[in-house]
Amino acid sequence: MKKIGLLLIATGFLFACDPVEERMDMGTMTVTEADLAKVTATPVMRDSEENPGTQVRSNYIHLNSEGIAALSSWFYGTGTFTGTNGVVQVVVPGRQTLTFTALGPDGTKLTRDIEIEVDECFDVAPQWGYLCGTGSRVWTWNEDESGAVWGNGGYIGNTAPGWWTVSIDDVGGQVAGEGKGATMEFSVVGSSFTKTRTDGSQQNGSFKFSYTGDDVVMNGDAVWAEGTLTINGASVLVGINPNAGNAPYDTYHILRLNDQYMNLCAPEPGAGSWGTAWFWQFKAK
Repeated sequence: MKKIGLLLIATGFLFACDPVEERMDMGTMTVTEADLAKVTATPVMRDSEENPGTQVRSNYIHLNSEGIAALSSWFYGTGTFTGTNGVVQVVVPGRQTLTFTALGPDGTKLTRDIEIEVDECFDVAPQWGYLCGTGSRVWTWNEDESGAVWGNGGYIGNTAPGWWTVSIDDVGGQVAGEGKGATMEFSVVGSSFTKTRTDGSQQNGSFKFSYTGDDVVMNGDAVWAEGTLTINGASVLVGINPNAGNAPYDTYHILRLNDQYMNLCAPEPGAGSWGTAWFWQFKAK
């Protein structure tokens, strides 16, 4: 985003009379519902990549609250924009709600929800769709591909539990309520993460992922890890290191992520190639 500043330089003469001033008392100004009616959120039209020659409402959204004497902020799902005029990017198509908040100098605070419709997304990392579907997606243990859903193995070697392997029937014994039937939900709204245990209790946090630089880990000429997933305030199901007093992990290598499956790994502190690491096998519900 570019921020444009305007500097006004005034020159004049000093006269032997009192200056004439007009001052606005910012402390008495109040934001009104009429002010909120001026606010707009408009998808930017672009040429479709799916249907060339057709104009579509893109996932770039032009926000405008100019003329309102208040601090303006917009929550658009994966972030917050502060300002009166700018463009943000949402990450999924379809109907969505943006929330505008106006904070007046007298402390008045008003909000307005604005619904938008996105026909097609541009320049969005596919991982958003994999993790969150069209808005949110639920994940659970992947018992379909092998007998082991969790365990340890060799760091930058194995891509699934290879040494001590734990089945779907036994994994719940590691952390109460986080075995068979427990779930995780990833949502684009606030980049939120919710872990739901089998007893109905939940752990909430937020997530982010990165697929650049050191997030990509090679094993020889082959890509071993394609990215990094970080969860703040929570951990994945049985997201622990049993050799460190069940200390929770918050950062994981992404070994595989697509519409069906997610394989994660986290090394023990100081682990080098083929040192001890922990592996998780999940699938989308």
